[in-house]
Amino acid sequence: MQPDLRDRFLQRLLLSGASWSRSTLREGCAKYQIPLSGQFLVLVVKVENMVRKKRFLPSEGPVIVFAVKNVMAELLDKSGTLDGYIVDIDDRDSVALLRFDTELSAREIRQRISHYAEEIHKSLERYLSFPAAVGVGRPFGLAAAAESFREAQLALQYRLFLDTEDVLFYEDMISIERNPVFIYPREKESGIVEALWNGEPERAEAELHEFSRIARSSDSYDIMMQCYHVLLSAIIQSAEDKGPGFRELLNVNLFDQLKENQTSREMHDWFIGVLFPLVQEIGSDMRSNSSRLLVQRVCSYITSHPHCTPTLTECAEMVEVSPSYLSRLFKKETGTAFIEYLMNFKVQQAKQLLKDTDYTITEIAEKVGYSERNLNRAFQRFVHMSPNQFRKSLRS
Repeated sequence: MQPDLRDRFLQRLLLSGASWSRSTLREGCAKYQIPLSGQFLVLVVKVENMVRKKRFLPSEGPVIVFAVKNVMAELLDKSGTLDGYIVDIDDRDSVALLRFDTELSAREIRQRISHYAEEIHKSLERYLSFPAAVGVGRPFGLAAAAESFREAQLALQYRLFLDTEDVLFYEDMISIERNPVFIYPREKESGIVEALWNGEPERAEAELHEFSRIARSSDSYDIMMQCYHVLLSAIIQSAEDKGPGFRELLNVNLFDQLKENQTSREMHDWFIGVLFPLVQEIGSDMRSNSSRLLVQRVCSYITSHPHCTPTLTECAEMVEVSPSYLSRLFKKETGTAFIEYLMNFKVQQAKQLLKDTDYTITEIAEKVGYSERNLNRAFQRFVHMSPNQFRKSLRS
């Protein structure tokens, strides 16, 4: 169920593709044999009400996504007219990134997508009894695939109002001019969650102010209530994703507290005065523990693979953070730079081999994953003598 390197590349592209440089995109596509030419469109499948039907627990979301991905992939292979990739996003969304030739008309693309989406819906219902909705974004170049993904997610929001529709195209939603439908402020939700996790209370309050303004514009008490409940769910889910046990740490029923507020202003103030401080306090502890565990994973990998010499970039990819971020965390948690830690580990390995064996210096260097020249340099840095001198000092 773990994504391979190509899937991780596609996941990052869908989540942040607009911020990538052209050269980075080309390098990734060349590495994973993904064509850059053509039109790319994103389709998102959302399984509904599975937890409420008591077939699955909340923690079993990845199992649902895994099953849906397999159905999507099989139907894609059988289609004969579609080409693309199936990935998941955060173990919640099953996503198809589909490619079409540039000369293909918008009408033909829509027909193919409609048939594929309907087949997904029918197959999930028929074989797995999964009720599902499909959101479809517009076609763009690969560099803008993240925009198509965002549109597909927005299309699914219309399920609040068009619950008889199983397949929703974003282009249909934006073409509605009479009685425009209220759109849940997903971007503001994301901004609030991100600000809380990054320890930015002022930004979180500013984003909440805009969130509340948009919710009030619906002129519907029920919709505003739904907005605040969805926001609370998103904050809790985000915290659980960062580190399981968030609800237990709070030790209160936040939804019951939220229901006690009767007006939009009361709810707004409850988020700022009660929820945000709680989340920030617990989040600070969770971030600290998360950073420590992340560095421990890297250190454990180094010690359990004594014959390898992993780079900072390779270790960062393993724990799914940027190299610069890992470098800062490593220095903070261990008190030493990544390369210094790695070199010192290699030196300690070599010292033990020099003491306990009769291997040559070249053989020892090979066993610790270094060249003889690099091993000599490391010894001069940390032991202030060569490996030969160190061995002689032990036996003199």
